[in-house]
Amino acid sequence: MLRGLAREYYASFDRAIIQTDPRFARYDPELFYTLRPGRFVFAQREFAHEFRVNSLGVRDEETALDGPEIVVIGDSVAMGWGVAQEDAFPALLSRATRRRVLNAAVSSYGTVREMRLLERIDRRRLAWLIVQYNANDVGENRLFQQRGNVHVGGSRERFDAISRRYEARRAYYPGKYAWESVLRVRKGIRDRLNPRPSRGPAPTAEEEAGAFLNALLHAGSVDFERVRLVVLDATGEGAASRMVPALRAQIARADLPAGIRTAQLIDMNVRLGRDDFRALDDHPNASAHRKIADTVLAAMRSSP
Repeated sequence: MLRGLAREYYASFDRAIIQTDPRFARYDPELFYTLRPGRFVFAQREFAHEFRVNSLGVRDEETALDGPEIVVIGDSVAMGWGVAQEDAFPALLSRATRRRVLNAAVSSYGTVREMRLLERIDRRRLAWLIVQYNANDVGENRLFQQRGNVHVGGSRERFDAISRRYEARRAYYPGKYAWESVLRVRKGIRDRLNPRPSRGPAPTAEEEAGAFLNALLHAGSVDFERVRLVVLDATGEGAASRMVPALRAQIARADLPAGIRTAQLIDMNVRLGRDDFRALDDHPNASAHRKIADTVLAAMRSSP
């Protein structure tokens, strides 16, 4: 219980968000933002790690852009939020396979933007695509599907407004945390008394898997007849993935490309325990990244 309260306090008042801080992120008309090229230190209560960002705007060396054989896409987990660059699982895969691996993951991207970013990458030598999935990708993926497979980027004005709100939230003033706590309690009471109208039923596991599969097929132009695929759900600790079993049933269709039909699907949620996450931050730590790398490597080796 105490850990849960501490995490809620940290997430509400204290945690820095890399993609909303203009020191670390830059506006992009199609993708809304990428990381800002160069070097910087991203620090939180529990860690401080250097980011080396290449010209594409992802956390990897410039040389990794030169014909990578393995590309990892995903969100903050694969990006390596909370671990050193060399300890993130894409870097561990590179050392284990001795192949050129590009870590193209960016914090809070859904599958659609991940696939759109792939369009900017040299894929001539691409043999493996590793997709790190998170359950919160479903919103972006479903919106893309509902729009007839059209992706709409965000405006510069919206990016700037979010950055300003972030700066205001991070600014300290005497009594801030006590006052913010009072406001949160008042909001909670108000929401219970006057609940917001529902946006509709939550997507089923089958709908979530279908939106993900649709994004793989239609948000980019990867040749899945030639490129092999590993998908890992790394949403959090404990609860089994509901998307992975649904996706396994859907990729059995005969009309899908070979790389998707033979995809290796991994539920990392049941493989990671409490000790694989930091006390405050809900992102995997270095031990978790080693487990992810070992699991992905085993899946690649067992792939037909």
